[in-house]
Amino acid sequence: MPSFGERLAELRKEKGLSQQELAKLFELSKSAIAMYETDRREPSNESLNELAIFFNVSTDYFLGRTDQRTPIDQLSTHTSSPTEPFLNDLLKKVPDLTDEEKESLEEHMQFAIKIIEKERLRRRAAAQKKDGDVL
Repeated sequence: MPSFGERLAELRKEKGLSQQELAKLFELSKSAIAMYETDRREPSNESLNELAIFFNVSTDYFLGRTDQRTPIDQLSTHTSSPTEPFLNDLLKKVPDLTDEEKESLEEHMQFAIKIIEKERLRRRAAAQKKDGDVL
């Protein structure tokens, strides 16, 4: 099975990102990404999870435990969420999406989710720092 680094490089290239662009998205150095891709360095658990979310794969896929790319939570029985009617309404506005347009939309949504998650992490860190200052 391919290594973590090989899988990271493959997924990065599939998204059309350079090492520099991926590094910027994750606030890492280009050399960190290069070392990940050559298996000379391993990401922290937090970074591994963030990369898995960004590339929409399970951490098990990244770690070579499976060849299944789909995140495990998506493999379980699908249940409806409160946001589904909203998303379905949005999709009804553009009913004739090509496969390429659907793929582009998915990539943009994944990027938006990544930004939201980064902002949540930043707010949590700021709140923890503030709590630490108060003590």
